[in-house]
Amino acid sequence: MKSKVFAAVSGIIAAAILFEGILILIGMVHKSCYNVVPTMQSGTTRIMCLGDSFTEGAGAIPAKSYPRQLQELLRNTYPHRPFSVLNLGRSGTNTTVVLRAVQHNLYAYKPQFVVLLTGGNNLWNYRGYTQYKEEAGIFFWIRDLKYRIHIKIFFDIVSHQFMKKRAAHFRQEKAVPSRMIRDKLSADKIYEASSLVDGGNAFLHRYELDKALKCFRQALGKDPRSWESYMGIGMVYKWNGNYAAAAENFRKSIQIQPTREAYFSLGDSLLGAVDLHAQSRYAAAIHAFGAGISLDPLNTDNINYTCRAIVELGAPDMHTEIRRWIDHDITAIIACCKKANVEVIVMGYPNYDLRELNSRLKNTAAKNGVVYVDNERIFTALVKNSSLEKYFVLDGHCNADGYGVMAANAAAAIGTYMARDASAGKTFRQ
Repeated sequence: MKSKVFAAVSGIIAAAILFEGILILIGMVHKSCYNVVPTMQSGTTRIMCLGDSFTEGAGAIPAKSYPRQLQELLRNTYPHRPFSVLNLGRSGTNTTVVLRAVQHNLYAYKPQFVVLLTGGNNLWNYRGYTQYKEEAGIFFWIRDLKYRIHIKIFFDIVSHQFMKKRAAHFRQEKAVPSRMIRDKLSADKIYEASSLVDGGNAFLHRYELDKALKCFRQALGKDPRSWESYMGIGMVYKWNGNYAAAAENFRKSIQIQPTREAYFSLGDSLLGAVDLHAQSRYAAAIHAFGAGISLDPLNTDNINYTCRAIVELGAPDMHTEIRRWIDHDITAIIACCKKANVEVIVMGYPNYDLRELNSRLKNTAAKNGVVYVDNERIFTALVKNSSLEKYFVLDGHCNADGYGVMAANAAAAIGTYMARDASAGKTFRQ
């Protein structure tokens, strides 16, 4: 019996190692095909962009990613100085993945500048967290290998099936069909409420939160059972950082009409509501995400956030630890670059949902004496004068215009370094 168990365990380990080897080989081939270093003329200024999907260019075609637009912008701005911008952004990448590769990338590509935008995926991708915590021995190796061979994907599937079966348990109460209630209201009232909701959403997309809140509240005055109005009010509070009030309104929306968006927003707000008791907060978040999965089983947002909440349920202080982990890794990346005499520019995310993370990135950049690009502040001002759709796609990533703004912001930061060297009477390093 023991020999059979040993053989089975040995087989699993061997298969995992073989699978890992195949993934590494595929990654090497992909990397060699995706990032062939171009032949550059003497004196070319090389810029290496590191990060996640916002660097890779999710939401736009490859030619419109911010690194590609940055290269064109620099070449047009400085026609007598050759520039080459390398895009090493990969969707799903967290700070540890960037840190592990940074020394190799510095040696391989020999940039003069590194533009860094990372940290957002640490909120759900825990690969490397155990290394940050300095866990030693076989358990660290197994946990790290689990992420490296993408077992997280299988965990997502298992979690999905589990949550789907338990969805009925997660729902706190069933909603009364909205149509039956609204039959008692006049058609004019319903129409007026719907129009006010549309107006509120328009203000919301322009980031005019006070005007949006006024519209949603007026809509509730016309139709007290308008679940869309509660959703809108919840979003206003969430964007203002009042997660407890946001969660309360998302719950009211669910009581009237359960939707995937409401469950997702409720779970996300519970994870952010630091004033609530940690254990009950994470458990309630898992319940909300699970109910959202039952309504839309193929949606990956609820699945990823459910996985995150499950992990955090076992470590209620995880939110604080993630902040420290991000600070640690970014500081280490900057140190590697400085050691190689490479200038570093830390970029903030343009997405306002990552306000707290942007604050951490800004503080970390200041502590390490490097330039910080405040994309959030710049985009907030732009959106107030237009709309979210002008710069973002539906999943929160930038579109081509949004990446163009990011490219201009990065170019301005690079220009700051160049002006500093010129004012000091130095020849810009080639």
